[in-house]
Amino acid sequence: MRCLMTERSGSVAINIERRIGTFTLLAIWLAVFVIPVLILQLSLDFLFKQTRQANLRAMTAKMTNEMDRFRNDLEMESFLQRSCEVFFADPASQNINDPAKLAESMRDKTGVPAAGVITHSADTQSVDYWFNEELGRSLSNISRTLTRRWFVSVNEQQLYGFHSSAAAESIQALFRFSNPLKAKKDADLFFRRMFALIAEVPVVPFRVSRSVSAKPGGSIYFYYHPFKATQAGVSRITGGCLLVVNGRDIAWQKVARAAVKRFIPGLQRSFVRFSDSLWEQKHSLQKPITRFVEDDQGYHLQSTMSRSSMVDLVHGGTFVPARLQEIASRLPLLEISVAESQLQHPLFAYRSHISFAGRLFILAGTLLLVNLYLFGFEFKAGITSKSIVATAFLLVLPFLLLFAGFVSWNQFNQVIGRYRLESRQQQLFTDFTEGLASYLLDLQHANYDLALKIEGRLEAGKDDEISAIFAGCFEESPALAELRLDRKFLDGLYMSSPHFSNNRSNIDESSMRLFAATIMHGFNEQGILTGVSSTGEEESVTAMDSTFINEVVNRCGGIYQFAAFGSDRRFSSIYFNYPGKNSIRAILTASFDRDILLGEFANRHFKGVSDLRHQFFIQREDFGIPRFYDLSDNSEVADPILLEHLKLASISGHNLYEPEKNHLAQIFSMADMPLFMLTQAEIAAGQLITPGYMMLLPLYGLTLMFLILLVFKLIYLRPIAEFVRVTECVAAGDYQQRVALTGSDEFGELKSAFDEMIKGLEQRRRLSHFLSSEAMRAVEEDADDSMAPGGIRIEASVAFVRLHDLHDQAGDQVFKALGVFIDEANRAVMPRGGVVDKLIEDTLMLVFRSSQDLPDHALAAASAILDLVEAMRQRSFHLRGGIASGSVVSGRIGSRLGKLDFTVIGDAVNLAARLKAEAHRTTQTGIIVAPSTIRLLRGRARVSFLARTEIKGKSREYPLYELTALRQN
Repeated sequence: MRCLMTERSGSVAINIERRIGTFTLLAIWLAVFVIPVLILQLSLDFLFKQTRQANLRAMTAKMTNEMDRFRNDLEMESFLQRSCEVFFADPASQNINDPAKLAESMRDKTGVPAAGVITHSADTQSVDYWFNEELGRSLSNISRTLTRRWFVSVNEQQLYGFHSSAAAESIQALFRFSNPLKAKKDADLFFRRMFALIAEVPVVPFRVSRSVSAKPGGSIYFYYHPFKATQAGVSRITGGCLLVVNGRDIAWQKVARAAVKRFIPGLQRSFVRFSDSLWEQKHSLQKPITRFVEDDQGYHLQSTMSRSSMVDLVHGGTFVPARLQEIASRLPLLEISVAESQLQHPLFAYRSHISFAGRLFILAGTLLLVNLYLFGFEFKAGITSKSIVATAFLLVLPFLLLFAGFVSWNQFNQVIGRYRLESRQQQLFTDFTEGLASYLLDLQHANYDLALKIEGRLEAGKDDEISAIFAGCFEESPALAELRLDRKFLDGLYMSSPHFSNNRSNIDESSMRLFAATIMHGFNEQGILTGVSSTGEEESVTAMDSTFINEVVNRCGGIYQFAAFGSDRRFSSIYFNYPGKNSIRAILTASFDRDILLGEFANRHFKGVSDLRHQFFIQREDFGIPRFYDLSDNSEVADPILLEHLKLASISGHNLYEPEKNHLAQIFSMADMPLFMLTQAEIAAGQLITPGYMMLLPLYGLTLMFLILLVFKLIYLRPIAEFVRVTECVAAGDYQQRVALTGSDEFGELKSAFDEMIKGLEQRRRLSHFLSSEAMRAVEEDADDSMAPGGIRIEASVAFVRLHDLHDQAGDQVFKALGVFIDEANRAVMPRGGVVDKLIEDTLMLVFRSSQDLPDHALAAASAILDLVEAMRQRSFHLRGGIASGSVVSGRIGSRLGKLDFTVIGDAVNLAARLKAEAHRTTQTGIIVAPSTIRLLRGRARVSFLARTEIKGKSREYPLYELTALRQN
């Protein structure tokens, strides 16, 4: 924008050109358009890179867990388990009593061909069966009584209610001549022989069991599903079904397709082939099989199948590895994939559009600035509107950067929140394991203290006092199950806790005594392991391993596990030597119940409230089938989802999954105990950005714009508003107003100039009282020639009107009367386009110039004079005057260096003055009108002929007419 000042003939003209310099435009182009777009593009690229790295880290754990699930789903037992659960979840499946129809329905709904179906009725009263042709040849007839006994041993019919007393008596009759434990073993043996199994199969209700059978010549699977109903609080068995599935009848491809379909959102399952052939490998394989791979499609985890799945694939459900060479040559691998789009930021898909929009923004800015440079700018809007538009325009890209940063912070905050929660859960398990180790060490110290208490009494033979001390220990330690003191040549002392039922078998008790005797007799007086048995004979092949004995003795007092004593117990042994010798004379053994020990420690360890919910589970083996129980109430886990994750954790030692949105759960498995810790929590609300938080961003933008406008208003709009206020007051005629601003900036200089302008306007207003409006307009003309003497010829009507009878009044009354006369003349003349030209003594000269705005000057003059006559008559004054129309010269008369008078001259002026002198002849209005004016009025005026008289300047008598009124039309 340039301001040019030129001086012409003593005046200054200011010309403002709205143009911007080249350097300024270039700086604006770089600062407003180029640099913000470049920063936005670089920021987005950095955001995309960081987001992908963060998602890769998050997906790695998910993919590892998903690979474990994939392996588990690929196992034949898992496939059959899911198929059977889906089939029996339909109530209609439980109403099929015919075994053949049930097998047919199973095949139609799940695609699983059953080799045999054995059903039983309510209360296990009757048995029916069906076998396919192959299995039926070897099982043409089965014992229904033994089959009933086997069903009863599996479904524990005695623990349920019966539909009738006869049914109850029938079940009792099955075990009339044998105890339940022996009957269970006999039933398992019958089941094994019936299907020619390699070993007793532990069939558990609602669980698939796998074994190997000689009859089908390969793998065989069993699934038992009892039907139960509860009425009036009593549970009854309404029926049941045992499915027998031949492993050869299930195509591995079907299992693979079903496993591939079971993926979590965001991850995909598939199969790939290992690039190298293992069949032709002559050296050890150097290339890793389990690995992470990246390509254009995404991120992949490749690994091998489980051992059982590989056996099923190679053997095909038989005993012969028929496909070994084929599989080894092209080893199938499992692959878990995450698409590249899942790893990227949500805005990554629009990166090309964003880049294109940025280039368009720069191009639009370039065109705008070039247009400003060439043609300037003219934005027709208020200052406030311009400020809002400019502020919004300048804030667009910074706001976009802020928005991108806000979204990125939200996403990273969620990822970091997940990592922190995952780390807290891992730390919780670490603290638990460390605390458990410390707790076991405390138990070891307590056992040492107990040994010190009884050592003196042991030498003195005070068995009663030792027994009393043992009884007190049970009250102090709830997890302590039993205490025993084995002596080399004396009977041992044994005491069990009153809090536990004595379910120890004679075999376990004998094992404990044999263990203690072997330890004590295995060392000579010098403490050297002799390798002889308790009988003094040389060690046989059936004797206890000396290495184990040495290990146990060296671990004196430590908590250990010995499978021969029972898998659910932990032991701590203290050894007493003979005085002055190294040989062992007695062993103090404390036996702890594993479940109670863990439960007691968990209750002690987790005191207080925490947002991390935790739960413990114990794994117990039931004839090779893992079963999980809640440590708090010893109830078996029935939730299939939780069971699946517990099984995965038992395989890999750790499992991470999301039970629901914004929730994270991890299952940790202890290394030396079959204990699983489930910890889960919700990602804290402070770590997630809800939609309510997103409203802060536009609110911040509006607040920022408001603050900018507020500052702009205080700096610019408020002074401008003050100038507008003063201008409006001056326009209304108040010339006493001044600009109420303080400061020495540009607005201060403008205030001084504005106040000077108001003073000049006040002086002009005062001067206008002494000049006619025509003179004022002449002065206001721009040209310098307007002040030079001279004029132009125009048509006009001129009137001279005299205020009659002023000679007899005093001077002040004369001035007062003349003031009233002039005021009334202005009121009558100015609305009709005329002017009061001058006052000559008691006479006013009134001029009505012809113009585009006033073409009918004669009518205007007649109307104004009659109104003036009427107004003065109401004030008791009489007027005398004359009106004439014609061609006159209008302009400036006088000297340019002296006084100038803007008036008219000509015959019409002289005639009007002379007619005024003849106005004493009038009888009504006192106004004489010239014939030239009457002609211009064209009959619109009423006149009255007075006389003919001689007028100076006229060659003959001139007619006099009195203007009496104007016609209404």
